[in-house]
Amino acid sequence: MKKRISFMLMGIVTCVSMLLAGCGQGDSYAGTWVGYYAAKPHVIYITKIQKQEKGYLISVEDAYWQKNADGQFVWKNDILPTVTGSIVQGRLVVDHKLNLVSYTYRDENDVLIYSNRTSNAVILFHKIKKNEIEEFKAKMKTSASAP
Repeated sequence: MKKRISFMLMGIVTCVSMLLAGCGQGDSYAGTWVGYYAAKPHVIYITKIQKQEKGYLISVEDAYWQKNADGQFVWKNDILPTVTGSIVQGRLVVDHKLNLVSYTYRDENDVLIYSNRTSNAVILFHKIKKNEIEEFKAKMKTSASAP
């Protein structure tokens, strides 16, 4: 009887372990990503990707310091409309008839490559780091306000 109970407990522990191991594997595209574009080094791009039942929700914003009419620098966030996307030939493609915008995940260095065919823009994204936006904001404010 003890062997039977022991065997059942080992089976339960094994099943729970397998279940927990599978839950930690998440989707490669899902999460908050930060990128910088060489042509606009004063801008930080923030992309949030959420896995849905069918496809993905993608929200994008770019943030930067801008001088207002009074000559004061203000932090500005341009938030684009949320779009949907789906995986097509190994890329996350924003749902649009022309497939102009896509994200490609590179597992070897955990980066996301954004490409926009209309402007030939390519932005390399990485998972957001703690305080990254605040640090960028402080750094850029100093350089923006410098004479």
